[in-house]
Amino acid sequence: MKQAAGKHLRRAVAYALFAGALAAPFAASPAYALPVEGANAAANAAEATITTEGTVMDIVGKNENNLLYWQDFSIDAGEKVRFDAGAQTRNYMNLVTGEGMSRIYGMIEGGNNVYLVNPHGILFAGTAKVNTGALYLSTAKTEDLNTSVFRGGDNPLSGTPQNGDVLNLGTVKANSLYIEGTNVTVLDTNNVTNELGMPLAWSAVTIKSKKTPVIGYEVGSKRNIAFNENGVSVNHAVHEYEATDPASHSRSATARHWGVQNLSGANHAKYDFMLVSNVYDLQHIDANVAGSYLLKNDIDAGVTRTNLWNDGQGFKPLRNFRTKFDGAGHTIKNLYINRPTGYKVGLFATMTIGIDQDVYIGNLTLEGGSIQGDNVVGGIVGEFGGGALRNLRNFNEVKGTKLVGGIAGAMEGQKSVGGTIPRHVRMDNVYNGGVVGEFGVSDEVGGIVGRLNFGTIQSAANEGAVRGKQMVGGIVGSLQKDENRLENVYNTGEIKGKSIVGGLVGRITQHGYITNAYNANKVYADAAGGYVAGQLDIQAGTTTPFRNLIWVDFHDGTQAIGENVNGGIFHDSGIGGAHSLAEMTLYYNGTFKNWVDSEGNQLVAGEGGKGTPWRMYHGYTMPLLTGLMQGTKTVGKVYDGTPGTDAPHIFLVDAGKNTGGYIVYGDQLGYDIVGRYVIRPKALTAVAAGSPNFTKVYDGTTDVKQYPELTHYTLTGLVAGDSASLTVTEGTYADKNAGTGKAVTFTGLSLTGADAKNYRLAGDTLTYSAAGTITKKPLTMEKVAGAAFTKEYDGTETVTEALQSGVNYTLTGVVAGEGADVVSLAAGASGTYATKNAQADGAKQNVTFTGLTLTGSGAGNYTIAGSKTLTNAGVIRPKDITIKENDISYLYYDSTFQIQKEYDGTADTSYTPIRGWHYSLEGVVSGEQLDVHVGKGAYADKNAGERKTVTFSNLSLYDVNGVNAEKNYRLATSSFTSNLGKISQKRVEVQVLPGVRFDKEYDGTFDVTRKAVRDTDYKILGVVAGEENDLDITYRFSLYQNGNNAGGDRPVSFQDMHLAGSAKDNYYMDMLNFNAIGKITPKTLTMEQVAGTEFTKTYDGTTAVTQTLQRDVNYKLTGVVTNVVTGEEDIVSIDTTSAVGAYQTKNAQADGTKQNVSFTGITLTGSGAGNYTIAPTKTLTNAGKITPKALTFNLLGSTRFDKVYDGNDNVTRPMVRDTDYTLDGFVGSEGTGITLDVGAGKYADKNVGVDKVVTFSGRTLSGAGAENYTIAATSPAVGTISAKGLTAGLVGSFDKTYDGNANVTQALAPGTNYTLAGSIAGDALTLTGTGTYADKNAGMGKAVTFTGLTLTGADAGNYTLGTATLTGGGTIAPKALTMEKVAGAHFTKVYDGNTNVTETLQRGVNYTLMGAVEGEDDTVVSIDTTSAHGAYQTKDAQAGDAMQDVDFTGITLTGTGAGNYTLAPAMTIAGAGKITPKELNVDLASGVHFDKTYDGDANVTQTLAKGANYTLTNFVTGEGAGITLDETVRGQYADKNAGADKAVAFDGLTLTGTGAGNYKLNRTNLTSTGTIAQRTLGVTFTTAPVTKVYDGTTNAIAALSKGDHYTLTNFAAGEGDGIAITGSGTFADKNVGTKAVNFSDLTLTGEGAGNYRLAATVHTGTGTITHRDLTLTADEKSVTQGEALPAFTGRAEGFAAGEDASVFGTDSLAFTSDATDTNTLGSYAVTGRIGSVAEGLLGNYRIRQAAGNARAFTVTAMPVSGGIFASLVQDAKPVFDDGYSRIVYLFGTPRPVRALTLGLYRFDAGNGLEIQGLHL
Repeated sequence: MKQAAGKHLRRAVAYALFAGALAAPFAASPAYALPVEGANAAANAAEATITTEGTVMDIVGKNENNLLYWQDFSIDAGEKVRFDAGAQTRNYMNLVTGEGMSRIYGMIEGGNNVYLVNPHGILFAGTAKVNTGALYLSTAKTEDLNTSVFRGGDNPLSGTPQNGDVLNLGTVKANSLYIEGTNVTVLDTNNVTNELGMPLAWSAVTIKSKKTPVIGYEVGSKRNIAFNENGVSVNHAVHEYEATDPASHSRSATARHWGVQNLSGANHAKYDFMLVSNVYDLQHIDANVAGSYLLKNDIDAGVTRTNLWNDGQGFKPLRNFRTKFDGAGHTIKNLYINRPTGYKVGLFATMTIGIDQDVYIGNLTLEGGSIQGDNVVGGIVGEFGGGALRNLRNFNEVKGTKLVGGIAGAMEGQKSVGGTIPRHVRMDNVYNGGVVGEFGVSDEVGGIVGRLNFGTIQSAANEGAVRGKQMVGGIVGSLQKDENRLENVYNTGEIKGKSIVGGLVGRITQHGYITNAYNANKVYADAAGGYVAGQLDIQAGTTTPFRNLIWVDFHDGTQAIGENVNGGIFHDSGIGGAHSLAEMTLYYNGTFKNWVDSEGNQLVAGEGGKGTPWRMYHGYTMPLLTGLMQGTKTVGKVYDGTPGTDAPHIFLVDAGKNTGGYIVYGDQLGYDIVGRYVIRPKALTAVAAGSPNFTKVYDGTTDVKQYPELTHYTLTGLVAGDSASLTVTEGTYADKNAGTGKAVTFTGLSLTGADAKNYRLAGDTLTYSAAGTITKKPLTMEKVAGAAFTKEYDGTETVTEALQSGVNYTLTGVVAGEGADVVSLAAGASGTYATKNAQADGAKQNVTFTGLTLTGSGAGNYTIAGSKTLTNAGVIRPKDITIKENDISYLYYDSTFQIQKEYDGTADTSYTPIRGWHYSLEGVVSGEQLDVHVGKGAYADKNAGERKTVTFSNLSLYDVNGVNAEKNYRLATSSFTSNLGKISQKRVEVQVLPGVRFDKEYDGTFDVTRKAVRDTDYKILGVVAGEENDLDITYRFSLYQNGNNAGGDRPVSFQDMHLAGSAKDNYYMDMLNFNAIGKITPKTLTMEQVAGTEFTKTYDGTTAVTQTLQRDVNYKLTGVVTNVVTGEEDIVSIDTTSAVGAYQTKNAQADGTKQNVSFTGITLTGSGAGNYTIAPTKTLTNAGKITPKALTFNLLGSTRFDKVYDGNDNVTRPMVRDTDYTLDGFVGSEGTGITLDVGAGKYADKNVGVDKVVTFSGRTLSGAGAENYTIAATSPAVGTISAKGLTAGLVGSFDKTYDGNANVTQALAPGTNYTLAGSIAGDALTLTGTGTYADKNAGMGKAVTFTGLTLTGADAGNYTLGTATLTGGGTIAPKALTMEKVAGAHFTKVYDGNTNVTETLQRGVNYTLMGAVEGEDDTVVSIDTTSAHGAYQTKDAQAGDAMQDVDFTGITLTGTGAGNYTLAPAMTIAGAGKITPKELNVDLASGVHFDKTYDGDANVTQTLAKGANYTLTNFVTGEGAGITLDETVRGQYADKNAGADKAVAFDGLTLTGTGAGNYKLNRTNLTSTGTIAQRTLGVTFTTAPVTKVYDGTTNAIAALSKGDHYTLTNFAAGEGDGIAITGSGTFADKNVGTKAVNFSDLTLTGEGAGNYRLAATVHTGTGTITHRDLTLTADEKSVTQGEALPAFTGRAEGFAAGEDASVFGTDSLAFTSDATDTNTLGSYAVTGRIGSVAEGLLGNYRIRQAAGNARAFTVTAMPVSGGIFASLVQDAKPVFDDGYSRIVYLFGTPRPVRALTLGLYRFDAGNGLEIQGLHL
């Protein structure tokens, strides 16, 4: 079914495209004069620079092969697209992504290889010109092309499936031409040449097409033929179509050896068509009816007019045509055929099938002429006997007496009989707009065909009038025999005949098929007239299948079928039936939207470019055939200051001049328009003008500080009268330097002003060639802050220090960023001090500089004064003295000179250095005696050490001789040093504090969990005060003795002790370990509730917990040791035999609430219980829930709820327990005080009725203990509402104007002319009845009686009426008459010089009395002619058809009924006479769709536009054009959200315009529907990679994070915060590394997400998978000293799910230790490896060692029995530890033993034989 559907749609598209392409040369210029990028602009910018200046678009590529995308690629006449500035340099592929074919009316120039690919078709019109290196044209789908081939420099076109047609009627200059398409037409081979004008031949031209192409050529020989013109023989040269010599046909594609193939590469045949240039060539086709022909251009055949050609017979029909004639979309104008007795008459008399059955006449229009014959007469063909007619339009009048049709007189096909070749006839895409037939003369006449036999008409329309006698039809006069099909046809022309007249078909005699058809005009017939067919004459009991058949019902008594002769059945399927004219224009809520074919494919589209057979413009047109249109098209123009468009076939609903989109529609001969009519901004060019001077002081930049004024520029291209001006954001001088006459350029231009929105700037710069001045900037010399011009005292005032920019002076005013290289003081300036004397510290004096000038690369931009005095800028300093440090290191061990102390925590020394030994003074002026006082001495640091540097500081000079010479001097430094310093170490020892304990809570290990803390557990004696915190001890390990279980005191040992802390190197210690006492206490456990569980029961009146405690099911023990090897989770639990649970309360809890549960008698049990304790009671918060108990509600059988109607559905009495219902299911004796509140009762509705359902929705229980119960629902009850009595009465007066009868015309209106006492406010209740006056005549105070009183309205059934009649009073006012002239009558006379009217007034002849009651003739009422007098307004005669008013005075009435009327005494009878105001009917064209894209509010963006989306009807003829609704009223959608067919309302409507006061509206609101389309969001993904740790999968991230991974744009204002994207992401593979991450199925979520759509639903980014940690954990091993090494084992932890060690292949997991034996006590590391890797990367993992591996292997001490140690030592020789080894060899022992264990004497070899420690 899908394949069939696709075929149907492809067929429809093909018809539309082919017709559109061939009609296109005669269409208006395309919508956009030059190609439009649309949304492709950003992508194109990377490929080429595209600029437009005037009528030329320049495209300059940035690559060798440039790929460009276009929304539309069309070029208007006079416009040009120029590649490479006209050079043939680069290659360009132009891909069209929008709807509509490419229409080239102008020129393409430049480019090496230029491609144009448009799947909708390509047209090069007759005015088109191409001058490029090579031209490639294709209608392939752009997505089918391999653009990478093009990028590589090759041709990517390969004859892939084509979707459109290529029509080349223009001139091509290129080295080669390649065309591929479904249908390809090339008008003239001579128009395809190289740049030198030589025709292309051989492989230079390649054409590939699905169907045989049409390639025209001009026959090379001509001859003269005599034509009979106006009775005279005139010679005209014609092409010799009959010639057979090769020279005559040397220009054909075959002769030039063009490559012409089908899409698969096989050669085509019979594609050469001879060109027809004029009417003489056309007539000469008769010489060779077997040739194929192509119209070269439009032909004016006016010479064939009657009496001028062939003695008045006109053009001679071409007979026996049996090949191909292609009009190439051209028109034959003014063709006349006048042969009233002729048989088989038309442009072609006959057409049949010869040997070549692929014959056709097509792509041709006839207009401006007429064709007349006798029998078998057609606008195109008289008798159509085989082949195809397609894409034809006839506007000529066609006349004949029998078998007459706008396209063909007869279509006579033939079945295959006895093996003969069948002749099926077919028409596609045919149109008639001319008058066909003569009324009362022609038989079997149709708008398209007179008679159809064994043929098909597909896509046909008749809009011309059809006239005839019998068998007259809008499409076909008669369907004869069988297998006739009409599909996608319509008629809108008037059909008129005597009998057997049908809107579509006159007579049907066999089983024809009519599918998808409508008739929308009247059918006039004396007999057998029908909107569809005049007569159905088929065999009784059979059917004629029609599908989707519609007609307009004009309510004139005409039926669908005028006459059914034999009782055959008119069988209709699909959508069918009668409609009004207004309904025929509705699409969105009308019938045609539902038109589908038998396979469910939609046939009619309400939008352009959908490829359906039919197209509607909702509210403006009936369905139109796309096959007859000029193709799909987007329409618009560049802003020109005028509203709308003058393009034919394009109509704007509300034409405006400003840029934007306007509602647009077309007609049958126009376009399948896509979207709205778009007015695009016009390009303006800013040009410098006037004489501005843009001035500033030099500032180091090119920035301009002034901006142009209106007089400084002009905007070329501005439409006269428009207001627009420039806004400038940046201006620059040609350079930054000072100067005059500088060029100035302004950028960042934008437009402002009332009309700015209608323009765009062609460029972004405005340049003035010599309008800028930059003046020099003044500078000032200043001293650098903190600097001074200094020297040592030398007895002179001269400044010796050179000027240095930025060092001792600065120039203020220099532009930031410009250094001394740009501007500084030039050499040559001199300076002097104010005095020669030295200054005290901090004192300064003035310095003056003269001869100042500037230098540097930018000096020309500045000025400076010649001299400058700098205040406090000079200093003469004292002369420096230096201290020399003498080297006396050889005296280090001499106590006189050594600077020595014991460490005391400070660096201070009181030692006084000796001048001449430790130091000397240099620089003292000869003859002066100076020395220094030392204020402080200090070692380099306070720490112990040898040969330490000592610094002596706080030095001061003094004069040994006491003459104060030191004031002229100063020490260069304030300190000096000596390296003779020494600080020796200080001794300390450790003391355990009294009462110190090391207790812990049971944790399953031997380890001491608390670290020994200084000053808490021990103290260090001998530390320098203040350094207690800088010295501490460390120890290697600590452990409990005598087991790890909970119990009493036991020894605790801290071993291998060392000094630590920042001060450790300043001290030494003799001790190596210490011991303490500690115990292990039981660990406290806590009972906790398991998450997600609770203790529940149904209410039973007690607090007892009924559930049994189950560990890890409803409780858990927190605190159980889990960090040992095996864990202790299974050896301790609560003893359930003693634990008892109770709820806090016995009462039930409400939904969502819980209560506490308390347990008592809690004890522990299990093999490990002794190591733990637990509280005997525990309350679990919110751990319990008692659910209410369900009660049963029972309604008592006698319960009823009755009332009298009171206007609402409320029950008037409550429901009572034990009276109306009972409650069952209480616990024990509970429930006595509990009641049920059932709430207010409700009847099923408020209306009167018996035994109505009564519902009580409340279920609230109340009373003591009510919370412990619940009730599911109450049972419905019943009740009766009885009717309420009313009393009616008349009020006011019933008035009317005389109308000839006694009937009251006022309808009964509640509150206006009657009342209903007893009715309930708000009820829909109306009184109806018939009222009569006492008589019919005019008069006041007349009696009025109403009878037949009836109550109506939605609530009428709830009341009864107490009276049958009502009486009152009223007035019948005389009826005002208007005197008007009888239509068509005039008061005339011959000019006689006066204004008197000479004609007598005669009612019904020259005047009528408008308003007289029907049936009351001139005996009842008329004008008294004896008193009336008439006069013309002027006595002068009028020219032409001009008329003037006639004034009548003295008018009175006479007659038996004159008293019932009034008439004005004076009257002017004129076309603009008195018009009685009327009520206007305002209607929103039903089905008008008010569409928009979601913008965050419910406002309709389309405004009301008269004639476009609403109509005002019932105006007096000729009025109303200037009267409209107040179109500022805004419509509102039902809500703001996106959706289809949403309710739209316009409220508060009023009228406006001249004359609007004469009218009123019939209503003030309008409703319709509209669609709010989803708004497209832009998605920008961040470049930051997605990162994860390797997990064995390709999954990227669980969720995309807004802001982290992407941003969304184009939200409606104020929206978007809660909207995000969801989607799944996957890495390219699962392994570690940086790689692509693909996100798919991207969708929007969040509040308001339905109002948006994503521009793209997939994304590819980058991501990184990092290595996964794999931890190798060794199993703990322990052996006794001396035993063999154990086997080391362990495990690898951290594999990704589903993976294990097998991922490493042959590399296996192994564990080893660095211990080679067990001789030495201690803990050793066990290292795991996979293969050879212990730490580092392996595959997707990072191998790590578990922290515990460092001590996973332990060697423990041998048990020592009493006396063994003594026996070991008793006979041993003394062994002395050398201080470097941790083990010793003891005489008599088999292996070395740790010295720490034995506690031997240790001696420090470095410091002599000192005892360092003893540990026994």
